[in-house]
Amino acid sequence: MIKDKIEEKIRNRLAYLVRRVPQGNISKFIYVYVYIMTSPLMPFLKENKQLNYGLDLNDEHLRSSIEKNEVDLEKRAWSEEFNHGESWSETWGSSQAQWQGSILPRISKWLPSSNILEIAPGHGRWSTFLIDNATFYIGVDFSQECIEFCQERFSEAKHARFYANDGQTLSMVKDNSCDFVFSFDSLTHLEIDVMESYIKEIIRVLSDNGVAFIHHSNAGEFLDIYPDLIPGWRARSVTAEKIKNCIESNGGVPLLQECINWKTKECIDCLTLFAKDTGSKKAFTSIQNDLFMVEAMLIKTRINPYMTETS
Repeated sequence: MIKDKIEEKIRNRLAYLVRRVPQGNISKFIYVYVYIMTSPLMPFLKENKQLNYGLDLNDEHLRSSIEKNEVDLEKRAWSEEFNHGESWSETWGSSQAQWQGSILPRISKWLPSSNILEIAPGHGRWSTFLIDNATFYIGVDFSQECIEFCQERFSEAKHARFYANDGQTLSMVKDNSCDFVFSFDSLTHLEIDVMESYIKEIIRVLSDNGVAFIHHSNAGEFLDIYPDLIPGWRARSVTAEKIKNCIESNGGVPLLQECINWKTKECIDCLTLFAKDTGSKKAFTSIQNDLFMVEAMLIKTRINPYMTETS
């Protein structure tokens, strides 16, 4: 049943992607394959070598082209074209302005912290701030390339460790060991089955007084508006309510959810704060913030200039 749903998901996305790229071009298959291979559907794709739309992974020419381009595209996405992830903060002016003006005010209560875990740090856009606020820091990412980059970038931070994982578990992190778990602008692409796996793991590693702050999709609430592709490749099966239920059913307590618009009018994303259920009653707050992009504009025009050196 689960595999049938995953296969249907792959076929639907392939169908949409293939319609968007030129016909009769090998780049079509590379584009589609790289998209799937960088998604949580990769394990299923490896088991099923043959899919519709001409994507035959047994074709040696196709495989060699894919393998070369997959590496090249990943490095390109993280390096020159997107400036190691910095370009994704341009709406706020810079990553420093986004951190100081948007992210830090939401999590300052829990920083600095003794033991911080960051999920999907990429090239360390937020790691640079978290490491400075931690006695001990762990960064976990599915991409080996990202891990190697961060290991080199933060080599002088002796209290920081980076590990590659399987994209859904945190086996290298001990039970009850983390005081603050953080992930921002990464988990928005993960579907609900992978999110549930991560939430189980986060609750496992949280200390009794620990808190997790994660940024995820809420796009499942707007499938009528976005029937094909949701802006920013947001996960279609995830909603704030599903994440809340998932936390509660896995021994956690949701503390706050802020649904935000992300370069859209609709609140297709959500920021969720939660903790381990230790038996004490904790209030839950729900916020609908469709002015998140207005906040970003104000940060870019009012705060970012202070972050930029002027002559």
